[in-house]
This record gives sequence, C-alpha cells and structure tokens, in this order.
Amino acid sequence: MEYSERTIQLLDIGRQDCRDLHAWGPGIRPCYIIHYVLRGKGYLRVKDKNYPVCAGQSFLTYPYVEVEYYPEEKDPWEYVWVDFVGDMAKQMLEKSVFMAKGPVCACDDGGRLPALFERLLEMDILWKNRQEAGGILLSILGIYQDAYEEEENAWRQKRDPRIEAAFTMVQANYHNPDFGVEALCGKLHMSRVTLYRLFRSELGISPSHYLTQYRIKQAQIMLQMGTTVKTTSLSCGFADPLYFSRTFKTHVGAAPSEYAVQRRGGRTAPAQRRDAWGQ
Repeated sequence: MEYSERTIQLLDIGRQDCRDLHAWGPGIRPCYIIHYVLRGKGYLRVKDKNYPVCAGQSFLTYPYVEVEYYPEEKDPWEYVWVDFVGDMAKQMLEKSVFMAKGPVCACDDGGRLPALFERLLEMDILWKNRQEAGGILLSILGIYQDAYEEEENAWRQKRDPRIEAAFTMVQANYHNPDFGVEALCGKLHMSRVTLYRLFRSELGISPSHYLTQYRIKQAQIMLQMGTTVKTTSLSCGFADPLYFSRTFKTHVGAAPSEYAVQRRGGRTAPAQRRDAWGQ
C-alpha cells in the first residue's frame, strides 16, 4: 500500500506497562493514536475533561489536539497502541464507534482487537511486513466501524421513519439549487411546522440547517478530490459561487479555495483548473 495524503499509513506500534506509573502529556502528536487497554485502569484528559478508561476499552487521540493520559495508582493500566495518519484514516474514524461514543469506547469484538494488536507487535511494520501490517490496521479500524454500525442500526430502529425518508430525499436532491425546505415538505407531504418539529426532535437542528450541513459536507469531499470551487458550488446546489464561499467559510472556518489548498498539503491547483474568479 503506497502512502499518499488520501490513503493511510501505519507509523508505529507498541505496548506500555504502567506499573511504574508512566504517564504521557500534556502534549500534542501529529497523528491518530488508538490505545487498547489490556488490564488495569487509567485516565484520558482532553480539553479539560477527564475520561476514566478500564481494561477492554479503547481510547483515541487526534492529531494536533493536546491530551494527557495516566494510570490509576492502585490499578495501573497496561495498553497497546498504534500510530497512523492519512485522509483514509480520518474517513474511517468518522464512521467508527468513536464518533458515537467519544474518545473512549468498548467494542464487543470477541477478543479480536487484542489479538490483532499482538500480531502487529510481532511484525516488522516498516519493511518486511509492511503490506500485511497495513492490512491488519484496516482490520482494527474495521472492528470499530462495525461497532458504529451496530449503534447506528439500534438508533434507526428507535427513530421516526419519516426522518429516514427526509434523509433519502436530501441525498437525492441536494445538488438541485431549487431544492429547499419547501420542496422537501412537498415530497414528504408534510407542513413546514411538522417538518421542523420532526428535525428538532430527532436531530436537534432545523431542516434548513441540516440541508446546508449536508451540502457543505459534500462540498468538502469534492474539494478534497481536487474539484474546482465553481464546479463544487454548482454540484452542491449553490447557484451563486460567492454565496457558496461565504456559507462554506461560516461552517468550515476557511474559504473553499483555502480549504482545498490545505487538503492538498499547501499545493495549489493546476492553472488550467483554476476558476474564472481565481479560486
């Protein structure tokens, strides 16, 4: 597996026995790190919030986020950990149980996670077993994704089926600039008040906010693929590229052109692909 910004790269693997009360941080790392606790207990501190962690649980730290983690004195933990980077890693983690549960989670994995970590520990992950080790990392992330799917399925069974219909309608029509809340109400045969109450009850946001969030999320994906700002704008239901740019910056914190350059690691787009207005 050749690494690029759009794939995934395994950086390091290790085990830490903290009977000596070894702690890490406060500090920042430039990669994702998943820790799996083999025994004992400890604590993860992120943004002034403490999370207790015990044997059988995992915790995830994100790139460039200050964290601290340390063992409980009476029952210090031992954990294994794996470092990795890449856009593919980000995308997989966004559909993992960490998104549903936060930085600490437990998976009913039947003992597969510690076994996979043990296999990585036995490997030459940078040379002789590089490809196989990359595959095992994907398997580890896949277990966390499967746990997320279980959470999602349980949630879907509990929520109003009308919200699922609304999601489908948005997915099918978000590219159309004429598709808005009024059109969504018409397709669902529902009044604006009923639709608003449905979204507030199920998601805690308005339908217009959800539609804008969905369009912006799709725009981020397209910009990461190298699509021009103009094409992205039109493809996501924004007839006015300037309005798209303002909306995108409000939600993401950077203009589409700036975001696109950031995702390409500072490289500008080829001249022939630049938009007429210089983005």
